Amino acid sequence: MNCKLFESHGGALTKDLFMRFAHPYLKEIRDTVKSRLDQLGYRIPMTVFGKDCHYAMQEICDIGYDVVGLDWSNDPRQVRRLNPTVTLQGNLDPCALYSSPEQLRALTADMIKQFGTRRYIANLGHGIYPDMDPAHVAVFIDAVHAYKADQ
Repeated sequence: MNCKLFESHGGALTKDLFMRFAHPYLKEIRDTVKSRLDQLGYRIPMTVFGKDCHYAMQEICDIGYDVVGLDWSNDPRQVRRLNPTVTLQGNLDPCALYSSPEQLRALTADMIKQFGTRRYIANLGHGIYPDMDPAHVAVFIDAVHAYKADQ
């Protein structure tokens, strides 16, 4: 089980507006939910995902969530340096699923290589489009499972 919070419209804000109108609430939600889970005796990882929030990654990484989801506009190597204690999730562009299976395998391997295999959850950088061929999703999943760090 995982508790996930999505800030899907953060990219519509400037950093100043994000820090004023979104960040405090992301923190408040995290603190309130974590406190309640602690009272109930649950230890459930909490994830935050900010779509197009690359301009506030440092602040998002430092809120206190266990996992920070990244969309495809983020450079995983840069975000990894911001807070090495947070687990990162993401960030393959969902449009990569339209690629040939060979290209998709290569893109997936490159993504994992950029993140590294520690404190990382392989995922897309946002949702799947309605016309996506499920076979391409299977290629992505298989490529993640087949990844070897020495590639």
